[in-house]
Amino acid sequence: MADVVIEFDNPYGVFIPGHEVTGSVILAVREPVKANAVLISVHGEAHTHWTVSEPRTRYVTRVDAQGHHHSVAETYHESIPYSASTPYVSGSAIVWTPPSGLSTDHIPQGNHRFPFKFLLPPNCPSSFEGANGYIRYYCKARIDRPWYKFDKTTQRVFTVNPSSDLNLIPTASSPLQMSQSKETGVLFFKSGRISMTVRLHKGGFVPGEAIALEADIVNASSQKIKNIRVKIVQCSHYIAYRGSGMVQVGTLPSGLVGAPSRREHHREVFRSEEKVEIVKGATDKFTRLVPIPPVVATFNNCPIITVEYFLKIKMTTSGAVSTTVSAQLPLIIGTIPLRQVSIPSTAPSAPPLYPQIPSYDAPPSYADCVFGAGKVKGQEDELDEFTPRYPFYPNITPSAPPEETKM
Repeated sequence: MADVVIEFDNPYGVFIPGHEVTGSVILAVREPVKANAVLISVHGEAHTHWTVSEPRTRYVTRVDAQGHHHSVAETYHESIPYSASTPYVSGSAIVWTPPSGLSTDHIPQGNHRFPFKFLLPPNCPSSFEGANGYIRYYCKARIDRPWYKFDKTTQRVFTVNPSSDLNLIPTASSPLQMSQSKETGVLFFKSGRISMTVRLHKGGFVPGEAIALEADIVNASSQKIKNIRVKIVQCSHYIAYRGSGMVQVGTLPSGLVGAPSRREHHREVFRSEEKVEIVKGATDKFTRLVPIPPVVATFNNCPIITVEYFLKIKMTTSGAVSTTVSAQLPLIIGTIPLRQVSIPSTAPSAPPLYPQIPSYDAPPSYADCVFGAGKVKGQEDELDEFTPRYPFYPNITPSAPPEETKM
């Protein structure tokens, strides 16, 4: 028999759309194996799936205490599947055939390496594992054996990472600001207003970078502000249809029934919560560095799955009836960092608070996604659990942190 392994030339197993995926099918043959061919195939698709519980009515016969039969309406629920798929890459190639034109022959004993390569289409979106769907790419090697019920196969998933250059997105370098306020107390027992103004010096970041968060807080109430929570949230959007079918990029769905069903799922990329004490009448500044772990870049080039990010900050007052004020700012996560960022300063002679990001030709490393392996089963149920890898820049941080809060 033989052991079959797929090995990629890229040790991270990470590839870019529009470029070649190269590797080898490796066979460890313990005794000669009769075979028609050794094949390698590649598959890639976006897939969404969930079920919707819908009420149904049926009539059943019941017998009462007097022995009379009655037809009674009974309500039950039926799980209706919704799904959609968008294919991105599919193909196969023969890496070994019998010599001398024979239809079958034996693969000799020993170790054999059969190289392969194929070109990824330029429109492939990033690998992604979500709550209601995934974008997944994998190779499958197969020894076509005559007279055997099952061929010998193995599979290996790889990561696709399109380039997302923040320098090409005009809004990525623009500062962001939002102000929110709220009256404390209830009904006729108002006790003043609390407010905050949240600022980011830019809106585009890469995994490994730290977001420099600044918030000016004014407590014009009679309550203390006791708690501040900061989160980075990933918001993924999914589209599926009743039944099954394909959604081609740039075309209308085919083989699908009814209007699209939509789902939205939020995951916390980062979360911190700390106790503070901002007394009544006080004004304070809250500054923190918020790290970004390895996550997929923002994308919207897939017709059935899109991903975006937000930074959320919430402060809460003390008291029997607490009051919360929340603010949310959009983030753009990319794969290539900003090289120059325009930082507004309070005075022309003030030194920049944040450094100018140097140019990078390639990310320093790739890191496993912070959310781990995907949980949604695919059409190939035998696929192992897979954790995508994303570009990660561990050394991009502000040269000096924001001033520490006085809390």
